[in-house]
Amino acid sequence: MSVSVVVERATETIGESPHWLPDRKSLLYVDCLIGGVRIWDSMTGQVNKVHLKGCVGFAAPHKDNHYVIGLNQDLCSLDWNSQNITRLASVDSGLPTRVNDGKCDANGRLWAGTMGLFSASPLDDPLEKRGHGSFYSLDADGNVKRHMSSLNISNGLEWSTDSRVIYHIDSVPGTLTAYDFDLSAGSLCNPRVILESRPDTLAEMGRPDGMTVDMEDKLWVACITAGKVIRLDPETGKVLRTVSVPAIKVTSCCFEARGWTNCT
Repeated sequence: MSVSVVVERATETIGESPHWLPDRKSLLYVDCLIGGVRIWDSMTGQVNKVHLKGCVGFAAPHKDNHYVIGLNQDLCSLDWNSQNITRLASVDSGLPTRVNDGKCDANGRLWAGTMGLFSASPLDDPLEKRGHGSFYSLDADGNVKRHMSSLNISNGLEWSTDSRVIYHIDSVPGTLTAYDFDLSAGSLCNPRVILESRPDTLAEMGRPDGMTVDMEDKLWVACITAGKVIRLDPETGKVLRTVSVPAIKVTSCCFEARGWTNCT
């Protein structure tokens, strides 16, 4: 597998949350720490930009040139043409957090997690800054439900192709956990850790960040600080393939050929 750079200096801070938009042949992603939402057009090579106030943890397709985003502690709808923001819900009131990664399930329900406002590396900041993160869902009726709390950095999430399993990453301590998932009810249970960072593997593997799934139900996990993406068997935890990337802080990944599920 060859790796090539299509956009140099694609972000000013942290590039995150890639979603391929097949109808537009474009890549949606965010410039997290400066409130940037970007769309790279593969046909023209141009990057179109929207700047918002604060941090944008993720962006996901909605409908009619609208996108759902995590902006500070809010889940919002962004009208790309007017750049107007509509708040859909707020989370973590009173806590020093922001929304981080988010995606939609096969029924269009939005899932997103939060993380503490670390001033530097989460490992360098005081312990009292950890454990403020949570993991939420937002349904079409505007109902917000918290599914997990006491997280450090709620990060990558994905589902098996049959939607019977949801995968979730807490980047510190560095665990990738699988849960049985009820798509109809929007509920999860029966956690089991399938990947965990260890002190002796940090230099080689970094910590898990964002991820996606392929058609064979194998996970592709970005290893931040390690400059690589790994293909992982979620049943055994075995690394099946490693792809080196010409960037040290690899945050997430997606496939060009795969479609998406819109947020409802």
